[in-house]
Amino acid sequence: MEFRAICSLVIISLLPFSTSSFAAEFPLEVLPPHITLDLPNGERPDWAPTGSDSYIFIDSPGGKPFEKNRLTGELRSILPPGCDDCRVWRTYYLPNRDFLMTIGVARDQSTIHIIDGDLETPAWNMGVVAHEGVAVSRHSFQLAWSSGADIHYGDLVYGDDGVPVLENQRVILNVDELKARDLSIAGEGAGATVYLDYHEPQNWRPPHDRELIFSRYGTSTTGHYSSETWMWNMDTDAVTNLSNRHAFYDEPEGIFPDGEYTLVECDMFLPVSQHAQVLDLYRMKIDGSGEDMLRLTYFGDHKIPGGDVTFKANQGVISEDGKYMLFGEGRSNTNDQPGAGFGIYLFDFAAAGIEVGVLPEPDILGKFDLDKDLYLAHFDVKTDVDDVHSVAGVATMLADPRFSKVRYHAVAGTYGIQEGLYVPAERLFDLAFGDHWSDAHGDFDKALDEVLSLSIETLNDEGSIWIADGGQSDFSAALIRKIQQLLPGTIVKDRVHVVQHADWNEEVTTAEDLDFVKSFASYQKIPDGNAPGNGSPGFRSKTAVNWQAHVSDVRLTEIWTMAVVIANRYNGTDGRYLNEAIKDGGLDFSDVAETTWIFGFNDLADANDFFEEFTGTRQR
Repeated sequence: MEFRAICSLVIISLLPFSTSSFAAEFPLEVLPPHITLDLPNGERPDWAPTGSDSYIFIDSPGGKPFEKNRLTGELRSILPPGCDDCRVWRTYYLPNRDFLMTIGVARDQSTIHIIDGDLETPAWNMGVVAHEGVAVSRHSFQLAWSSGADIHYGDLVYGDDGVPVLENQRVILNVDELKARDLSIAGEGAGATVYLDYHEPQNWRPPHDRELIFSRYGTSTTGHYSSETWMWNMDTDAVTNLSNRHAFYDEPEGIFPDGEYTLVECDMFLPVSQHAQVLDLYRMKIDGSGEDMLRLTYFGDHKIPGGDVTFKANQGVISEDGKYMLFGEGRSNTNDQPGAGFGIYLFDFAAAGIEVGVLPEPDILGKFDLDKDLYLAHFDVKTDVDDVHSVAGVATMLADPRFSKVRYHAVAGTYGIQEGLYVPAERLFDLAFGDHWSDAHGDFDKALDEVLSLSIETLNDEGSIWIADGGQSDFSAALIRKIQQLLPGTIVKDRVHVVQHADWNEEVTTAEDLDFVKSFASYQKIPDGNAPGNGSPGFRSKTAVNWQAHVSDVRLTEIWTMAVVIANRYNGTDGRYLNEAIKDGGLDFSDVAETTWIFGFNDLADANDFFEEFTGTRQR
């Protein structure tokens, strides 16, 4: 009775701010102790990526976006500059706490925009229409959205100027292909849900975000409008019906942080004859059985007195720390916009006696997952001796304690079609990388097999491959072709990243190989590492660099000494390229710019800055 009294007081204070009138006895008076009303209006909440400290929402369909700090109760508008008249339909956090919003005159005419989290710049329009919600990775910047009948994919990439763009765009789920597949999937086709040309991506499945949870809408076996929860595997292209209840409505919502469960909006508590999208939220195990279901809300058991309007719970999202669920109050049998909300509620899992599994935060250095990924350092070592200095630069980075968990392998002789002689540096590679290097100049096929074995192991363990192409991309192309042969279902473009910095390297790559790598890998061209101030560190110095003042480690001293000796010995000899900077006594390890980009040190200025950063001599 004490709880009911408190709720009665709350409802009186909230009514002036609500978009609708609550029934006197529901929902507030009958809420269990683990569910509380957090906002009297609002809809489509999304948790901050770091936990449960804050969330964002919109106040109405096509309305205005806000952020709520749960610790202070503060609300702030997150409309970007110049967007006073914008209509916002969906809003999400990005991993860097920028925002993604769909903005347009109507829900099915809205486009994806990226909003600076500091609200200092106008919204960036990505130029793609999202007819429904957007699946935003919690751990990377990969997106999926529905446009027309198909589901599309894109990687959100921030340029050197900080402006985001969508790269690697493509259709990942074509409606006609899906329907054709249904004929070969057990339980689909005749006697199952008749699917419409209408899909909605919902969530990427943690921890690896290699699987997309999405809804397929249609007509159920009982003749009602329905939904089934499906999953697409990015690596195998396989699709799976997770709910497998063709008589019921099962629409996926928020994903649990351990990736073992997802929320679904479901009407399975109703007699089959009464299905009318009277929905509540269930926890469903992602095992394809559709049997492990736990009902979390009971809003659908209640109607507004004197009418046919039934309450429902929808739009559930789970906090990244697994402590809470936010969800919306909806109404059935109304003419409201789909998803129209009448308040946002907080569900406390601990108070409800429900244990939610969470995963440890990934150990990330820059863009590199220290627990899963593989770093490949490719050096052409042909005609220009800058690769020799670059070997020493990469070895210096790998010796830093922050790189102790990096799985790496170097390859010498990854040259293309350039003229000129090879620079023999086998002793340097031995000293710099020990057993972790291959000699493609001496035996191309053996080197390819060695790197292929490491790559297959990485991909099978859900890791990604990061290639710093210090030379040309011919060897990378051969590697990717081999991967495609051995793992034909793997979508290499999402898992193999090739980083290049030099126009000349591209010009002397076999044209067919360069086109292949750009088409079938995630190819990133960064600014040239030969000059400072262009968005990449400038690791080519025309004057002497006192590296000895920074490098005290005996092994690194030996590596740099050998690199300088070899470079000076072969620079410009026997028709090799004459590197003027090295001739004048400077250093040129410009190819290391790709490695600093991968590992998150792109803000370094020059060679001196490099040595201060990675030898412990920087004043911190």
